Amino acid sequence: MDEFLAITLAPPTVAFTALLALMLVYWVFVMVGALDLDLFDPGGTAEGVDGAGEAAEGGLAGVLSALRLRHAPVTVVLSFVALFGWLGSYFGMRHLAPLLPVPGVLSGLLVALAAAIVALPLTSLVTRPLAPLFRTAHARGNADLIGKVVTVKTGRVDARFGQGTLEDGLLLHVRCEDPDALARGDRALIVAWDEEKEVFEVEPLEAVMGNEKRRRAE
Repeated sequence: MDEFLAITLAPPTVAFTALLALMLVYWVFVMVGALDLDLFDPGGTAEGVDGAGEAAEGGLAGVLSALRLRHAPVTVVLSFVALFGWLGSYFGMRHLAPLLPVPGVLSGLLVALAAAIVALPLTSLVTRPLAPLFRTAHARGNADLIGKVVTVKTGRVDARFGQGTLEDGLLLHVRCEDPDALARGDRALIVAWDEEKEVFEVEPLEAVMGNEKRRRAE
């Protein structure tokens, strides 16, 4: 146990340990529904703010594409990178580093580099089969979905964040101007397709139906 902790909490393994711990905490919060981050788009990160945020998002998406890691959302990718990187670093420091004819610091850097190099292709290999789970409706006739009803799957839906599913389970990115109108489990009506942002605009189904009934009564 002492050897395990010594390697886990010492460079370079400690970097992967910290990342792995961070991802574990993230997934715990996700499972209890206490965290809603727009990181479930295979294209990248949470939506940016102004030009700088959009540039950063596009840059990260480009890096993920170059590394063939866009099959799954960033959070899933980082989780596997952290896991494989930690395993490679731990066993590398335990079995490989003592055999390297170089100083301890340099051997640690070599092990960390090797662990990262191994983690990336392994992550790509593991996440490829997961791609269908995160496929959105971009390949479908988006305008044809106007008038369909979705069930909200995120804790909130506002002008910058939100996801919902159709009856067939297809995941859609949805937006609503009223940030307090929808919550997880609510049903919403798709009222428009935003071609520029590639998202669906929705309104609470009950509100739309109520307005329709009032118009008919008048």
